[in-house]
Amino acid sequence: MQDGHSYTIPSLRRRGQGRFRALSQRGHKSIPSQGEEIGDTAVNNLSRPVRIWLGIASFLPFLTIGLMVLAFIGTAFLMVAAGNNHSFLPWPFFLMFPVVIFINLLYMGLMVFYIIHIINSSRVPHDQQALWVLLLFFLNFLVMPVYWYLYIWREPRGSLGTQNSD
Repeated sequence: MQDGHSYTIPSLRRRGQGRFRALSQRGHKSIPSQGEEIGDTAVNNLSRPVRIWLGIASFLPFLTIGLMVLAFIGTAFLMVAAGNNHSFLPWPFFLMFPVVIFINLLYMGLMVFYIIHIINSSRVPHDQQALWVLLLFFLNFLVMPVYWYLYIWREPRGSLGTQNSD
């Protein structure tokens, strides 16, 4: 160990280098280096239908909260109507259970998407990225619609289709 020899596995090193070399020879772009800008990636150029669906998904928790309130009120009325019938089942809550699970799973995926979008987007200033990630993590269903509107729905400044008249 102290004899000055390097104990690496040459076959693994060669395989990794060869694969990288083969990818770069075929014209594939590697990971951007430190000074290289990501620029207009797929994260920054979302199509209009994708942006609309992201907006709908961002506002779904408000709909879910409304449905839960209606289920609670409906269950309360059904309990009053049932009287002393102890075999009453709160069926509005049983109907809402799969909906709430679906919305929560959708929101976890949406949170992952938004965090990746925050990190990779050139539209979010670098000094605000950590703030957006923290806000998204702690206040997710309140912050997602705001972030969606500011950085996904609105067009970036300067891309309004105006042409320079030189």
